[in-house]
Amino acid sequence: MKESRKDILIDLLLCGLGVLFYCTRFFMKGIPYYHPEDTYFHLSRLISFENVWTSPVNFHIFKGNGTYTNLYYPWLTVYPMWILFRICGSYVAAYNLYNTGLSIATLLISYRCMKRMITDRTASVGFAVLYSLSSYKFVNVFRRAALGES
Repeated sequence: MKESRKDILIDLLLCGLGVLFYCTRFFMKGIPYYHPEDTYFHLSRLISFENVWTSPVNFHIFKGNGTYTNLYYPWLTVYPMWILFRICGSYVAAYNLYNTGLSIATLLISYRCMKRMITDRTASVGFAVLYSLSSYKFVNVFRRAALGES
């Protein structure tokens, strides 16, 4: 099999694994939050995206105005979730789709980075799976709903 076909097959496998990792989230009602502060924080940011381009509070101003929130959680990284919300009309569906996309992106990026370092496909897939689907990420997604760590 050609090298590019193998890479495409592995990419599809990793995408399927990312979807499989999150498919149970689509059958759950709502968003689980046993530590609600992170979930409330990110969902309230999602709700306030309506005015992100016009409100000066969303931009960091160093001379005593504004907050440091956007230095640690840049709003542009969560902007795709807002676009998903505008498309589907549901915060829960947008949150789940965004997390699914993050999972797939993490799997693909970690695979590509490791493959570039060691050129062994099997070890690269193993690394991508262990890194992207670790118990830490599982707890952050299914127990804490911590979008910041995703």
